[in-house]
Amino acid sequence: MMTFFNALPELSNVGGILLLCIFLYSVMGVYLFATVKLQENINYLANFQSFPIAFLTIIRASTGEGWNTLMEDLARERSIHFMCDDN
Repeated sequence: MMTFFNALPELSNVGGILLLCIFLYSVMGVYLFATVKLQENINYLANFQSFPIAFLTIIRASTGEGWNTLMEDLARERSIHFMCDDN
């Protein structure tokens, strides 16, 4: 138990850096992917249209929950079916 209590300050530093990285990637996701049309996997639960949902989407992807399907939906080329919203 003493080893755990002695390691807590270092764990808080690592957690702070992890939250900072997730924050930065969420901001970049909103900047780059805010206009992507909602699809099968990019839906109202996982998208980059607002910062709080983008933050949760990044946490979801970092745990391995469907990150490849999110990536495939975001990497689609423009077509009639998957065009980005212009507004």
